[in-house]
Amino acid sequence: MNKLFLLSILSLISVSAHAQTETINISSMDVQTNTPANDQDSELDENISDDRIAIEIRGGFNTNAIASQNSSDSTNKAAGASGSVTVNLPIGDTTSTLNTGLSFVQRGAEAAGNHATIDYLVLPALLQANIGHVNAVRWNVGVGPYFGLKLATSGINSSNLKTLDLGMRGATGVEFPMDSTYSLLVGVTYDWGATDISANGAQIHNQGWCAGFGLGIYL
Repeated sequence: MNKLFLLSILSLISVSAHAQTETINISSMDVQTNTPANDQDSELDENISDDRIAIEIRGGFNTNAIASQNSSDSTNKAAGASGSVTVNLPIGDTTSTLNTGLSFVQRGAEAAGNHATIDYLVLPALLQANIGHVNAVRWNVGVGPYFGLKLATSGINSSNLKTLDLGMRGATGVEFPMDSTYSLLVGVTYDWGATDISANGAQIHNQGWCAGFGLGIYL
């Protein structure tokens, strides 16, 4: 009888110990299951870098005037359309980029009740500083030369204008990230024509502002 009682006690102890072991194993499995998910989230954040190439597609409008050394030849500002596809290339660190690409700019001018437009294909090359992280709202400012190629004219004799327009461009804008790939862009540029666009030596230059918005795509 005593032996039977002892065997019963030992059996209960064995079952209890086995149940506790399974509980510990299950808890360990839960910890191991949750840990990789946290690690994946950390790896995802670390993979989002500031030094990625970005494609920028923009549209907008501009106001342009033709400035002259002779004030009587200067014109009033006139509005026109603009659009561009540019690329932001990282330079050295994560705060500097080279912004270049192709832009269509419709420059206009008003004088003596006449409206004239000059369409240009423009290639800018701006050194740009980016303030802030790519995953947060950030501000950028850039400066550099632009090279303009005359495409067409309206309201003005094309033969009176040179084909090339060279000058300097200043730009500033704000970037609003939507996710790790796409961002909304809002910006303003100012073009200061350095060359005389007159074919007759009249010393006239393009000057104008452009405001636009668009979409940034990080590669």
